[in-house]
Amino acid sequence: MAFLYIVQRAIAYLRYVLEAKGVHKAHSPYLYELFDEVLNEEKHYYLFDKIERQRNRLLQDTRLIRVEDLGAGSKRMKGSTRRVAEITRISAKKPKYARALYRLASFSNSEQILELGTSVGLTTAYLAASGADVISVEGAASLVEEAESVLENCGLQARIVNASFDAFLSELEPSSTFDLIFIDGHHIGEALLDYTSRLKPHLSEGGIIVVDDIHWSSDMHRAWKKLTIDESFQLSLDLFEMGWLLRRQGMHKQHHRLRY
Repeated sequence: MAFLYIVQRAIAYLRYVLEAKGVHKAHSPYLYELFDEVLNEEKHYYLFDKIERQRNRLLQDTRLIRVEDLGAGSKRMKGSTRRVAEITRISAKKPKYARALYRLASFSNSEQILELGTSVGLTTAYLAASGADVISVEGAASLVEEAESVLENCGLQARIVNASFDAFLSELEPSSTFDLIFIDGHHIGEALLDYTSRLKPHLSEGGIIVVDDIHWSSDMHRAWKKLTIDESFQLSLDLFEMGWLLRRQGMHKQHHRLRY
């Protein structure tokens, strides 16, 4: 299974490299601005150092904790008992992408953020650093504890809910609205389409849904392709590691694979 996953990822990445283009070919003023201020911005903030110190701490943490997978599971980690360091190394978003999410939240002036899939809380911390109110949902109680520790050590706040995604969405108040939604978990195409369908009524005008691991499997990629033709979103971006779905009223529908 692990070998097949590596081969699939390699093929998907090669296709991405061959088809992705630079932003100068997009012919969209908004896309230029988004690229410059979110994807191409390299300004460093002191909170980044705090969060990365927590990453380094977790990468050296050899404790074994019990983790219950409620989705497709991991292709590189087996069993329900795993080391904190291994979870962090494999599951946590790399700084490059976590910081892009921080900048995306700031660029879009997001005030309410929902994250499905907390893991050890490093990306949660980056989202919280934007100043938005963050709700993060995690099915594994042991990971909730790790994430809460990360946030406390960084001096950041977010509400972490220990629940399955399905249970959380079933109890979500109809009036709840989010400006940015990050779906990072489950990794089953059918589930992704279901969550997105249920979350669209809760997405604000001009809101953004970010889907992690869109090339994780052929199943996830098929679901992502369906989302890119959804008329609810005028702009979709494939950054390989993640996909962005943006509501931009008045914009002609566009889809781009951007080099990042």
